[in-house]
Amino acid sequence: METKKNLVVYILSRNDLPSLNPGKAMAQIHHAGVQMMSKYHKSPLVKEYINSGIKEGADHFNTTLVLSATFDDIHMATKAMKNLKNVEYGTVVDPSYPFYVENNEIANLVRSSKYIFEVVPNGKVLMTRSELTCAWFLGDKNDDKFVENFRNLPLHT
Repeated sequence: METKKNLVVYILSRNDLPSLNPGKAMAQIHHAGVQMMSKYHKSPLVKEYINSGIKEGADHFNTTLVLSATFDDIHMATKAMKNLKNVEYGTVVDPSYPFYVENNEIANLVRSSKYIFEVVPNGKVLMTRSELTCAWFLGDKNDDKFVENFRNLPLHT
């Protein structure tokens, strides 16, 4: 007897970026959902995920679990997905991830990089860089090979 699919999206949000405060994390997590729906809206798995949520009374969404993860956790999970079937996944790289540099002397050392741009609001040095902020993974919660990639990661708080 075949087990009914229990589709879920795991979003791994970085916990090793001191500048990724709760508001920024929520924005990045939203980016993950928008990316999934924009790039993969024709995927049968994404369609099934949305439709099963609708059947349960959700208005075009379904179960999503946000977990706390490091850059290495995201890299390892993404690498593991390449060997699995019936999954969709993606990474969110913010091309202009903002962060403050408290010491202007340090800011002067990195200004020459083509990826760093400076803005000076209220005397602070705000810089941006391209940064991996989170990743999303859609699969069957009943598939042990899928879920094992997330078992040791805590819920994001």
